[in-house]
Amino acid sequence: MGDWSTEITDSARKKKFIRFRDLILLETEDVILVNKPRGFVSIPDRWDKEGTSLFGMGQKYFPDLMVCHRLDKMTTGLMVFAKNPDAHRDISIQFQDREIVKHYSALAMGVKDIKDYVVDAPINVVQGGKVKIDNLNGKPATTVFDTAELFEEHTLFDCQPLTGRTHQVRIHLSVLGSPIVGDTEYGGKDVYLSHLKYNYKPNRRGEERPLNDGYLLHAAGLYLRLPGEEESRNFIAPLPEHFEVVLRMLRKFAS
Repeated sequence: MGDWSTEITDSARKKKFIRFRDLILLETEDVILVNKPRGFVSIPDRWDKEGTSLFGMGQKYFPDLMVCHRLDKMTTGLMVFAKNPDAHRDISIQFQDREIVKHYSALAMGVKDIKDYVVDAPINVVQGGKVKIDNLNGKPATTVFDTAELFEEHTLFDCQPLTGRTHQVRIHLSVLGSPIVGDTEYGGKDVYLSHLKYNYKPNRRGEERPLNDGYLLHAAGLYLRLPGEEESRNFIAPLPEHFEVVLRMLRKFAS
């Protein structure tokens, strides 16, 4: 497949106010690739009480925009939108036929040094949008995990989901015994500077916020063929700032 780690410049990380145009990594006559921030659902759904949809933002930028796939509300990273029906059909077929290779970066609990480790566990959606492993009624779900970086009590994983089930990477890491940092829904815990820095001094109020401020799962890369092109290419979305902050602290105090 080649090197998938070539970074695309992301102007959004330097902006205080999020506009759809600031999230764009690449725009052609057929597609728009964006780096999705946390806190936005891909499309409106029945579990979203705030009504904050990236698709809704995108339609204000380009009224005929179409969603090609989805990311969870607090998952950041690369998303593809189509600008016309032909492009949408092309990208959708690539996803359906598993021609598109997906890579996620996840910071997880525990220390695991693994390579090409496969979790094959069927997933079933339960009440409220949460999922569970269900060997009887679940849909097939497979994810390949590789260790990218090790810390004293955490592991940075490269995750390659071969299927596209709801919360797949999140629950498969939980099955692996390494739930994602901050993903309390599936057993993850927050990271605090006081747990890393031995001479940590709290503020005057004695309050401390977690470094992660949400769970740390990022759709880092897609290997896909753009409509009208013959060869697939690698596209990468840079890590969001809050993810990078935690990694910097771990590298400084817990490497």
